[in-house]
Amino acid sequence: GRVYFRWRWAWGGFSGAHGPLTASGYQKSVSQTWSQQRGTVDLYDPFEVKECRVDGGVEVECGGWDVPQHD
Repeated sequence: GRVYFRWRWAWGGFSGAHGPLTASGYQKSVSQTWSQQRGTVDLYDPFEVKECRVDGGVEVECGGWDVPQHD
């Protein structure tokens, strides 16, 4: 699968998509770190993610942009 993310700006709107972060195989995981100055992003939900299913290296199904759940 592939995961993309984008920043939610404090003044409204979104950055372009960053990624993809790609992992292939059962329980495979990868990580990468991106950073943005806290004052420039939405204080409550600073970013959104979108996950895509991949078959043979081609994205065959993608979900919509959504914010990760938090308490």
